[in-house]
Amino acid sequence: MNVAPATNRYTSGKTVTLTVMPAASQQFLGWSGDANGTQNPLTATMNSNKVITAPFTKRPRLEVPTWFAPMCQEGYRFLLTGEFGGQYQIEASTDLVQWTPLVTLTNTYGTVQFTDASATNLPQRFYRAVSP
Repeated sequence: MNVAPATNRYTSGKTVTLTVMPAASQQFLGWSGDANGTQNPLTATMNSNKVITAPFTKRPRLEVPTWFAPMCQEGYRFLLTGEFGGQYQIEASTDLVQWTPLVTLTNTYGTVQFTDASATNLPQRFYRAVSP
């Protein structure tokens, strides 16, 4: 988080600007504590002690690690990484325009394996994970 101006003490009435910069794998959820909303940057007036937090969440990520054999007799396998306990809908497409829901997974352990049994005879298939 960027704080401007950055100092240890503010005079009463001083305006402070807070700006969050989420990493590529995260999404800003909104301000909490002594601020609320999702505006970014946030302008706060220092009229008392304040505790303002900026919680983030992980965006789901699909991957095929180098040590992992994606094609197997059962279909195409990959890993979903995201929030612990998060629910994600896995969708598939052959043209990146039309998306078909395949399954909704609960990410109980932070990373979960999924096998698409219907991908064994397709020349190409794309996947994405979205929050339902």
